[in-house]
Amino acid sequence: MWTRLVALVFALLPAVATAEPITLKLSFFSSDRSHLYLSGVKPFVDAVNAEGRGLVKIEPYLSGRLGSLEQLSQLVREGTVDIGYVIPPYERSVFPDAAVLELPGLYQDAAEATRVFSQLVEAGTIRGFGDFYVIGVFTSEPESFHARPPVASLADLKGKSIRANNETEIEVLKRLGIKPSIVPINQTAQAISSGQIDGALAPPVPMIEFGIGRVAPYHYLLRISCVPQTLLMNRRKFDSLPGDVQAIIRKYSGAWFVDSNIRVNEAATALTMRQLEADPKRKVSLPSPADMQTADAAFISVVDAYAAISPHNAELVNAARAAVAKLRAAK
Repeated sequence: MWTRLVALVFALLPAVATAEPITLKLSFFSSDRSHLYLSGVKPFVDAVNAEGRGLVKIEPYLSGRLGSLEQLSQLVREGTVDIGYVIPPYERSVFPDAAVLELPGLYQDAAEATRVFSQLVEAGTIRGFGDFYVIGVFTSEPESFHARPPVASLADLKGKSIRANNETEIEVLKRLGIKPSIVPINQTAQAISSGQIDGALAPPVPMIEFGIGRVAPYHYLLRISCVPQTLLMNRRKFDSLPGDVQAIIRKYSGAWFVDSNIRVNEAATALTMRQLEADPKRKVSLPSPADMQTADAAFISVVDAYAAISPHNAELVNAARAAVAKLRAAK
């Protein structure tokens, strides 16, 4: 009997010694060389894979190989994908409250909007995230104008056709006398080149990465709307992981993820802006005080219209404003 037990133990040892780490599939819609990957995905993946060596491995699937952006939250929810880079404006019915991060004039920059977004999700103020383990939420820099024809003021933009990212931006553009056109960012450069549109709203770094800068040398830096983005994990999958693996993922989620994203995004944005301003073939313009007054009036009307839709929307706006005020007071 004893001999058989010893033999069984030794027979199991090789299996234990050679056990493969748990593999988690992560879906990302673009290249691993893109800023969105480098700022919002890569630091997390690298940190978890380094500390979890032999225990867990996150395997990225790029260029939408596991599913399109428009259905990614569903793929994560049902477990087809373990972790997904989900952009809430593309799934408005699932994440209706994330639109509060798109409202113009509320946030100074991506760092402020990202911290507000994270706080509101953690507090449960924003609906749609209860079915997921939230690794991190963040936003783009506020999008500004990049055009093919000369543009240095709101007057220059009147009647122009400009690419917008979401319904909020559409409303802002309409109130400023600009024709909005929804175009996917990876099709925007071609749309400008062909004359379909005159320019685009986009953050600085993606504007360069997606080729918009090649066909749009005029940059009017009126900051409009942030784009909320998330990295979400299937809740059941997370709960099924061993405790030590859960601890590693938690360590690099939440506050760590937010701080890492802000740090990488700020550095990349600052570098891109220096390059734009130093390029003699480009014209970078800031809005005049008169333009800012006009824009602020449009921003306020859009925010007020959003808040008036329902008491819940009004609560979201108040919560966002309170979070912003608290962040600014702490500086």
